[in-house]
Amino acid sequence: MYSTLEDSVPVIVANPYLIKNIPGRKTDVIDAQWIAELTLNNLIKPSRIFPKDDRELRNLTRARENLVQNRTRLKNRIHRSLESASIKLSSVLSDIFGKSGQYILEHLLQHHQSSPQRDPCGCDQELL
Repeated sequence: MYSTLEDSVPVIVANPYLIKNIPGRKTDVIDAQWIAELTLNNLIKPSRIFPKDDRELRNLTRARENLVQNRTRLKNRIHRSLESASIKLSSVLSDIFGKSGQYILEHLLQHHQSSPQRDPCGCDQELL
C-alpha cells in the first residue's frame, strides 16, 4: 500500500501496537478518527521505511530464497523417491544432481519412457 501511495500522498506507516486504542466500543470509523487526531497532533512515531531501491532488492531476495527452498524441497523429494525404489545413487555419487548424476537420472527417465511399467522411483517425469 505504501509503495502505491508514496508518490502521490504523504503516508505515515506506524506500528499498530504503539498506537493506543480507545477503550469501549470500537468501529473502523472511531479508529480512523483516533488515528487522524494522533496524526494531527504529531503523536505517531513513524516507522522506518527503506528507500524504494532497497525494498525492491529485499523483495527480489525473498523471491530468490523461496525459489531456492522449492529447489531444495524438490531435490529432497527426488532423493526420497530414489531411496524408496532402492536406487542408492547418493552412496555412489557425491552429488546426484551434478553432471554424472544428471546423466544417470536422464538414463533412468528414458528407460522409464520406453518401458510400459511404472516409474521405478515413483517420481513424476517432470520432477526428474
